[in-house]
Amino acid sequence: MHSDPEWMVLREYFCPGCKTQLEVEAVPPGYPIVFDFRPYIDDFYEDWLGRKAPDK
Repeated sequence: MHSDPEWMVLREYFCPGCKTQLEVEAVPPGYPIVFDFRPYIDDFYEDWLGRKAPDK
């Protein structure tokens, strides 16, 4: 038993910096990209890194 490439697409997401695999999605062809979360960049910089976030 295996997936049928006519009915499924595997999407692999990687960190562009360190090349670590972050996630894999198995979806039908044409299915939109789903966001698991959207990070709050300002909070990340200020709370975690202790510095001002870069300008947008």
